Amino acid sequence: MRNSSRNFDRTATATIMTNERKGFSVVEVIVAMVLLAIAVSSLAALTYSVSQSAMSATANAYRNGVAEPTVNLVKTIQVIIVPKNTKFKPDTAAFIRTKARTSHVLCTDCVAQ
Repeated sequence: MRNSSRNFDRTATATIMTNERKGFSVVEVIVAMVLLAIAVSSLAALTYSVSQSAMSATANAYRNGVAEPTVNLVKTIQVIIVPKNTKFKPDTAAFIRTKARTSHVLCTDCVAQ
């Protein structure tokens, strides 16, 4: 029995048309990858921003730690204000640093240790 090429082509075409498509097309994969790339790049920018803020906070903490002993040595700061206008008298303001009675801010009846 001989198959004609015309019948074979019709049968193959009919089979292809009736079968449901399985899997993803190349276009769908490319669109999904583009959307994933956009999401990942925005997360990367956010991560960079957060890390820069953390580095800045760390630098400020080190700077405060270095300056704290020197600032604690100062007990009184006196500021003399001399106006350029002679109608006003020079004035002096003194800022005296005091120590807290306790390290507990909300404790009012605690004594210093």
